Amino acid sequence: MKQIINRIMPIVWRIMPIVLAVLTSIAITMVIQNLELSTSAMVTIQFGILVFLIMVIVVAEFNRQRINHESYTSTTLPQDLSTRIRILTMALEESGKVINAIETEIESRKELVTKLETQKAVAERAITLSREQVDAVSALLSDQVSRQSKKDFRIELVKDIAIFVSGIVITLLINR
Repeated sequence: MKQIINRIMPIVWRIMPIVLAVLTSIAITMVIQNLELSTSAMVTIQFGILVFLIMVIVVAEFNRQRINHESYTSTTLPQDLSTRIRILTMALEESGKVINAIETEIESRKELVTKLETQKAVAERAITLSREQVDAVSALLSDQVSRQSKKDFRIELVKDIAIFVSGIVITLLINR
């Protein structure tokens, strides 16, 4: 029984941070749902948070393994003060990099929230439009879509003709 527990515990300790990351992501998603954002925005935010939490877990695991290695070497090898200072400097630099990564992620999330708030405001304004305003916006959009579709049709027609002509030229060159 003790052997089974000794085999299972390392697996549990490796899986537990991922489970905690997923649970944290779900909890944050529940908070985000109160903001009345669209489903795609919620999925994007949830995915970003999940990736961020997994990245933090991976970095923490990497640092834990590195620290375990360093502590092993530090207990087996005598160190002077300059070596200890160098190791502490390296640890501080690594933690600074992690903090910078976290700050970058927070800034990108702030930008996303700002963008989503803008979209929410536009959607709220669209809800308050009168029937005449909705018809005017619909007509404007359908006019723009029809112009774009005509332009796209012409571009595709030119491409198709070019491909057709190049096919004829290649066929004639091969048959000579």
